[in-house]
Amino acid sequence: MSSAPKRTPPASARSSPRSRRCATRRSPSSTSPRRPRKASLRRLPAGRDTLVVAGCEAHVCVLQTVIGLLEAGHAVKWVGDAVGSRHPHNRLAATERARRHGADVVTTEMVIFEWLGTSEHPKFRRLSQLVR
Repeated sequence: MSSAPKRTPPASARSSPRSRRCATRRSPSSTSPRRPRKASLRRLPAGRDTLVVAGCEAHVCVLQTVIGLLEAGHAVKWVGDAVGSRHPHNRLAATERARRHGADVVTTEMVIFEWLGTSEHPKFRRLSQLVR
């Protein structure tokens, strides 16, 4: 029996520093995410203690980022309808794990209207029409 030759993935699929940008880093000997990079957190506006998180591959970069932020003492809003994974079970598992770690699971619409604060906001009517 002959074995099939190993295929080398195309350059676009290989790991590169640009394609692997997560806000957290892994220790080579650890399976748990390390804290977010301090330089990234220093760029946050003063007095902001809650971070709203959305993104692709919920079960990898998004989840690791959220766990790192929570461990660093930040409140995190996980926008459930704005995170995704290739497979639905990965997204659901990541959402549940983020919730267990302390993230508040919200929706995009919840975030929009909480940011507006009141129906008196000048953009309330326009945004209400967008989400209908």
